[in-house]
Amino acid sequence: MWRASVLTIFPEMFPGPLRASLAGKALAAGIWSLETLDIRAHAADRHRTVDDTPAGGGPGMVMKADVVAKALDAVPRDTRPRLLMSPRGRPLTQRRVSELAHGNGVVVLCARFEGVDERLIAARGLEEVSKSKPGRFPCSSDGAASGRCSVAALWESQAAGFWSCGTSPTIRAGNTC
Repeated sequence: MWRASVLTIFPEMFPGPLRASLAGKALAAGIWSLETLDIRAHAADRHRTVDDTPAGGGPGMVMKADVVAKALDAVPRDTRPRLLMSPRGRPLTQRRVSELAHGNGVVVLCARFEGVDERLIAARGLEEVSKSKPGRFPCSSDGAASGRCSVAALWESQAAGFWSCGTSPTIRAGNTC
């Protein structure tokens, strides 16, 4: 079974609109699984703080490396790729979504604020990918794209291109099939 583990500070957003799609029906039928993990659950203080000032200074806030590391380490290490949703990551192309769909799943870290410490990205082997424009909710739409592909891969390998807007070189926010 294809499995998606999503680490977020907003677990209540999942499965969200995905529930109403064909991939949501496949999720309900047990064809693939979605696990959400609340990053805040790994914070040590009573306020469940997940943000901090950047180590080298500068504007904005970053996600606390120790909290994110604990959250990532709570997901059993397996062969699934670990993605970090980041506006500075490589574009999430249709080819990459298809590769993910034909694998056994994915672990997705939905970052907030100004991002995640570079040392953590390297230490945990995260692949930075970018899907949407700032202000959008990329993890929910990426889950839909990968989920849609995984369902197609399980049912009929040639359907993956059709279901996932395969004519588009890069999946863009707002695409509908």
